[in-house]
Amino acid sequence: MHPTKESPCKIKLKDGTIINGVINTIQYERLSDIFTKPNSPDFVILYKATTKGVSGKILFVNKSDISWVEPED
Repeated sequence: MHPTKESPCKIKLKDGTIINGVINTIQYERLSDIFTKPNSPDFVILYKATTKGVSGKILFVNKSDISWVEPED
């Protein structure tokens, strides 16, 4: 099993969809680094994700579709 550093967060997409989930930030100091560092991937992976009444999903979200991210810690 790979090590993880769980960062719970809430994400709002440009279409208004809200997603609650967890992002593994083991490679970063802060959650915001995933969205601001130059070599970060174009997609974020959320697990334990809940959206539209469905929970426990793994979602790959294109960062260009995100309006805002709110850390839950």
